[in-house]
Amino acid sequence: MCPTNRNRTEWAALAVRRFAEITGSDLYDDAITDLLVDLRHLCNRESLDWEYILHKANLHYREEVLGARDGDS
Repeated sequence: MCPTNRNRTEWAALAVRRFAEITGSDLYDDAITDLLVDLRHLCNRESLDWEYILHKANLHYREEVLGARDGDS
């Protein structure tokens, strides 16, 4: 079964909620920003290209949104 955008949204929400629990960040006020910053630190430590990863993520997001013509949002 191919994941839907609803599935993807729920997975992201679970990750953000868990991150907020671990770090004490305010849920959704700061947790998403803090998680993105920490992911950027991880990319730096692992010598990964942050800008390329963001570009690739944007391409995937566009494909998933454009592919959701069956009512999945």
